[in-house]
Formats: sequence, structure tokens, C-alpha cells
Amino acid sequence: MKLPSFILLGAHKGGTTSIHEYLDQHPNVYLPPVKGLDLLKAVKFESFDEPAAQVYLEQFTDAPDNMVIGEVSSTYLHQRENFIEKLNRLLPNTKLIAILRNPIDRAYSSLFWKHKFKPGELENLDSIIFQPKYLNPGCYATHLTNFFSHCDRERFLILLFDDLKRNPQALMSRIYDFVGVASDFEPDTHQKLHFNPTAKVDNWSAKLLKQTQTLNQGLKQIVPPSLRSALREKLQKNTQVQKPTLPLALQAKLVDYYRDEVYALEDLIGQDCSHWLKL
Repeated sequence: MKLPSFILLGAHKGGTTSIHEYLDQHPNVYLPPVKGLDLLKAVKFESFDEPAAQVYLEQFTDAPDNMVIGEVSSTYLHQRENFIEKLNRLLPNTKLIAILRNPIDRAYSSLFWKHKFKPGELENLDSIIFQPKYLNPGCYATHLTNFFSHCDRERFLILLFDDLKRNPQALMSRIYDFVGVASDFEPDTHQKLHFNPTAKVDNWSAKLLKQTQTLNQGLKQIVPPSLRSALREKLQKNTQVQKPTLPLALQAKLVDYYRDEVYALEDLIGQDCSHWLKL
């Protein structure tokens, strides 16, 4: 049975896609072909002997025997304790990695990744962002404390997103060394980190795009492919607007929300994160 010897847990919108790409370039690392399935959480099983577990295990069956197997998730870090208990029970020796981004920036990025904005909402972001689905993933001290209560602290490598931006090669060397492959390998880090510069809006173009997708079979009979493609591209472009800069007043509210979490995180991991709280 082939199992991951390391798992990148998250956090969501914290650079996991870039790290996945850099890990995947290493000649001695094997990752599942598709990132983000999060099957250890998505598939309900409590033992690898259960038939349902095969969906998870099949991700690793093609791994060559001489490669280190890993898994990259952006959501495992902020799961409930029953998931942590499951991970620790099924994979007690698997090394665990967390990459932590400024929680204010992370929450703002998550909002624009997930939410489709209705008219007027871009001018009133407070009414949307203060929801658990946007704020809870950034409560790193709470999540790590839950993990440390079930998993040995020595199994963890805790990293900061700031270091990924500043020097991706140095950060990846630390990861390579931690998972047990050659740390002097140099991945191609020239492509930019994955940022979403736009906001999705729920406007007439979005509604029309949905209708054209529903009527696609009928349109094929009367509209040439090139025209259908141009229409779809035009509509998709009109469903996105430039993401606004985080308003200072909202930033201040988010700093107040996360302040105690950041202080607790500093005590927990012994790293200075005070710059996250500066306006």
C-alpha cells in the first residue's frame, strides 16, 4: 500500500498551488495528478481496508518505488478535530507542512476567489467578509493547537507565505530537506505566484452566459463555432471587474478580529508575525 510520507495542509489562498508546482518539478517527489481533491476529507472512510478508501489510495498507486510521495491540500489545516483524529490514526508518521499567509490578506483573497458579487456589494464588503467561511481558515493558532493536541509537534514544518514571496528557492529548499529529497534542486520559480486580480460579478452577462450554456446544443445548430466562442469570451470578460484595494477601514476591522490569534500564533510557533497587524 502506497501512502503519502508528507502532506501540505494549507492554508487556503496561502500559496499552496505554487508550492505544488515547485514540489512537482522535483525528480524525486511524486504528487497525485490533480491538486485540490482533498480526498482524505471528501471521502468518508475510517480505515484503509474500507472499499471507499480506494478512491484516496488510487491517487498514489502510480508512484515509482524510489520517489517520495506527497499530497498537497489547501483545506486540511482548518478542519475539525474528527478529521485531525482520522489523519493521525491513518497516517501517524506522515510529515505535515503548513504555509501561513497574513490572515487579513488571506481572508480578502478568499472572498474574491469564492464570492460572486451582486450589484452594490463591492461598495459594502463588510456585510460579506465577516462570515466564518472567509475568516475561520485564518485562525492559525486555533487550528495548529488542535493539530498539536493530536499530532507530535516534531512532525510539523511551519512556514510563512512572506518567505515564499521573498525567496521561493530558499523556502523550497527547506521543504525538500524536510520531506527527505535533495534540497539543492532548483525549481523554476520565475512564474508569478497565483493571484486573482479580478472580482466575479453576478450581472446580466453572467445570467446570459448561464443561459447560453443551457442552450448550447440549440445554438450549435444556428450559430457558427467561431461566433459562439467570441460571444462566450465576451460574456465571460464582462462577468469580471478589477478587484478593489482592501479599504483601510475594513483592514482595521480585520486586524482587530485577528489580533489575539496572531499573538497566540507567535507564542505557538516562535516566529514574529507582528507585521500582519500593521495598517
